[in-house]
Amino acid sequence: MPSPSSPVALPGELGQRYAVRSATTADSDALHALFVAHRTAVLGFCRVSRAEVRSWLEPPPADGRAVDLLVVSRETGVPVQWWNGFHEGGAVRYSCLIVTDPRLPTPDADRLWSEGWARLRTWIDEAGEEPAEGRHAHSACLLGDDHDRRRLAEAGFVHERTFWEMTGPTSGGASPPEVPGLVVDGGAAPEAVHAVLEESFRGHWGFHSLPLTAWLATEQAAAGFDQSLWFLASLEGHPAAAMILCRYDDELYVQEVGTLAPYRRRGIASTLLAQAFAVARQLGYERVMLHVDSENVDGAPRLYGAAGLQVRHATLQHTLRL
Repeated sequence: MPSPSSPVALPGELGQRYAVRSATTADSDALHALFVAHRTAVLGFCRVSRAEVRSWLEPPPADGRAVDLLVVSRETGVPVQWWNGFHEGGAVRYSCLIVTDPRLPTPDADRLWSEGWARLRTWIDEAGEEPAEGRHAHSACLLGDDHDRRRLAEAGFVHERTFWEMTGPTSGGASPPEVPGLVVDGGAAPEAVHAVLEESFRGHWGFHSLPLTAWLATEQAAAGFDQSLWFLASLEGHPAAAMILCRYDDELYVQEVGTLAPYRRRGIASTLLAQAFAVARQLGYERVMLHVDSENVDGAPRLYGAAGLQVRHATLQHTLRL
C-alpha cells in the first residue's frame, strides 16, 4: 500500500471522479467550508473558526507527525473529504479524523472513507519506533452523525466516551466561595502550569503525559494561544490549580482547567472559572466555552453547570486498539 506522503491513486471509477492531494494552509478557507457544511448538516450550526482550521494545517511540532490529505471532486475542484492524522512524539495514541461533505452521495462517501482510513492506518504503521503494546487509534464523531458512527464501527472502532461542549453567557454563573489564602496569578510560567496540569489529569481517560518542551510546543500551536491568559492558583504559597484560556473568534475558550487532588472541592476551580468569565467580559466576549468528559469522576460537569454553562452538543470518542 502506498505511503500517505506519496500520491494516492483511488481505485477504478472512484479515481475518475475524485483525486487526493496534500492539504496545506492555503486550503484553510476551503477546508473551513467543508467543516461548515458537515457540522451544519448534523448540528444546525458550526462553531469551528478559520483560525482553528488553519492551526490544524500548520506543520506539527518538531517531535510530532501529521498527515493531511484532501479528496477533491475532479469536476469542481472542491474538497469533499479530509483525511487527518496527528501523533505527538512518544505517545501511544494516534488521532485520526475524516470529515465528509454531507452532499456527497453515501456510496461514494463510504468508499472514500474506507480509502482514507486505509491510508491513515498505513501512516500509523509507518511510525515504527513505538512499541506495539498499548498503541491505539483515536477518532470521534458528532452525536447525531449516524453515517460516521456506522463507518467507525465498521472499521472496528469502539465508542468509549462522550464529551460535551458546554457554553454560557459571560453574564451568568454563580459567585465562587471565598477561599482564604488563595492567590490567582495571570501570565503564569509554563513550567508551573505544566506541572499542575500533568498531575491533575493523570489517570483521566485519554490523558497521556508529555514532557514540558513537547507540551509547550503543542499549546503554542493551538488557535488563540495567548500566554497572558495562563493562570496559576496557589493556596498559602503552594500551587493548587491551573487554567489555560484561548481567544476564539466569538467565544473565550477554557482549554484546560485542573486542580491537584489535595485541593479539590475547596472552591478553587470555581474561582478560576469566575476568573475566566471576568477575563471574557474584559476582552469583549459574550460567551465562554469548554469541553468536558461527561463521565468525569471529579464532578467537573456539575461544576460547569453551576457556573452557568449548558451542553451545546456532544462528541462520541472512539478507540481502536492496534
